[in-house]
Amino acid sequence: MGLEKIVRFLGSPDDHIDIINVMDFFVLPSLQEGMPTVLLEAMYLGVPVVASATGGISEIVTDGSNGLLVEPKSESRLAASCMSLIADHSLAKRIGLNARGQIGRYNRPETIPKVLTLYSQLRNGLSKQ
Repeated sequence: MGLEKIVRFLGSPDDHIDIINVMDFFVLPSLQEGMPTVLLEAMYLGVPVVASATGGISEIVTDGSNGLLVEPKSESRLAASCMSLIADHSLAKRIGLNARGQIGRYNRPETIPKVLTLYSQLRNGLSKQ
């Protein structure tokens, strides 16, 4: 298809933060997903995201606000969403800024104690049954 002229498939590079940081936008076309760290990283860096509305992604990304969501396996909608970010720089900038502003609630120092508290509550609740 000639994609090698315009697309680089890098695998899993060690310097992925540096790579994400220079992207015009980040695309995650997952079929199923938990809470993808790479998506959180892109949003934290203020890179606009286009992602599948599946699993934990739908809990992180609000379509049109801090990212663009598409149905899984919808290649045409995925392409259209990417093209909208290319065509509308103000949309891309707004989404990137919103993402960066909203992603703080997912940082590890705040999240880890909440998860540990939840696990403790679950454990205590189960042990009483």
